[in-house]
Amino acid sequence: MMNANGKNESKTRSRILAAAAELFAARGFHDTTVRDICADAQVNVAAINYHFGSKEKLYEDVWKYVTVRSDTGMLSPAMAENSATPEQQLRRYITSFLSRLLSRKEPPLAAMIMIHETKAPTQLFSTMVETTIKPHFLTLYTIVKKLMEDDAEESAICNCCFSIMGQCLYFRVHQPVVVCLNPRQQFDTQGVKRLTDHITRFSLYAIQQLKQTHNDVSTPSNPGLVL
Repeated sequence: MMNANGKNESKTRSRILAAAAELFAARGFHDTTVRDICADAQVNVAAINYHFGSKEKLYEDVWKYVTVRSDTGMLSPAMAENSATPEQQLRRYITSFLSRLLSRKEPPLAAMIMIHETKAPTQLFSTMVETTIKPHFLTLYTIVKKLMEDDAEESAICNCCFSIMGQCLYFRVHQPVVVCLNPRQQFDTQGVKRLTDHITRFSLYAIQQLKQTHNDVSTPSNPGLVL
């Protein structure tokens, strides 16, 4: 049985994790100080070293904390391995991605920390890529590959994936700009649905045009043909 001191230490550790998660998501690792975290958690400045060993180790534990609490598993490879058509799978992927990024139920801490990491990588970046970003990317890659020509180049498929992800991320990263330029844009459930419809249609059309261009280039001309 945990004694009173043990319970207090557990609560203190939890407060630090929660406060650090919010700050890292809002500012990133580099612009968040130990003093800021301790102030928000209402603990002594020595508490981070005592409970975690260092700011870097705290950051690693925060990442585990936010991924366990989030729905990052929604974007799993299984999404691209069912009886749905590739078009339906793409819509499902975009819906899931946008819902995670734009959810108003709670701040998308894991997503926001990932965005900061891509702009200013830390020692956590490689782990984050391998355990979270890469599996999600491979899910989208599998879907897009089904939509492309059988002999489509890997770089072309990757670029399509980056374009789709970029569209989704823009509405999270540059949300203030979107609202300023288009005050009618909403980010509630219906807003996410409308964005999903747009990004899905836009992406499917673009992929179709790329396929057509590929076919046109691949089709040999007949120099003897006279019109």
